[in-house]
Amino acid sequence: DNTAPSAPNALSLNDPASSPGNDTTPTITVGGVVSGDTIALYDDAACSNTALSSGTASGTSIDLTSSALVEGSYTFYAKATDSLGNASDCSTASVAYELDLTAPSVTGLADETTPATSASWSWGCSESPCTYAYVIDTSSATDPGDSYASTVMASQSTGTGTYYIHVRSKDAAGNL
Repeated sequence: DNTAPSAPNALSLNDPASSPGNDTTPTITVGGVVSGDTIALYDDAACSNTALSSGTASGTSIDLTSSALVEGSYTFYAKATDSLGNASDCSTASVAYELDLTAPSVTGLADETTPATSASWSWGCSESPCTYAYVIDTSSATDPGDSYASTVMASQSTGTGTYYIHVRSKDAAGNL
């Protein structure tokens, strides 16, 4: 048997479910394979670089977890090899993944230098898009929690004392 198997024909991002992400070892589902074939995952369209992962299919698809990646953009391809060593062409199907490990920073906030009876704050993010968790209180060390929304403005109009606003940003990759 000198006949090569067909190239895998479907690749999808499994974990994380979307890109960009901050998972350094994403899992890719490779479909259109034959049970018993060894499937290898690559990051080049020729499938000539060192394989990032491989495994033996036990059905018509297989989940492959990539070896550790560095921050950047990747396009994954796959190749099948049968039990006799016949290798398919590299898949024309691919899946893109952007690994983002850089935490965003909140922009636009500054200390007030003049006492006032009310205050308004607005903020942004060093990346786009971002969501925010925030809280206004009289403690200088409050955690804003994990309830994120697109709100970029808040105000405090009642109360006496010193008030603090605590804002945390989260980017599309999930970095805080």
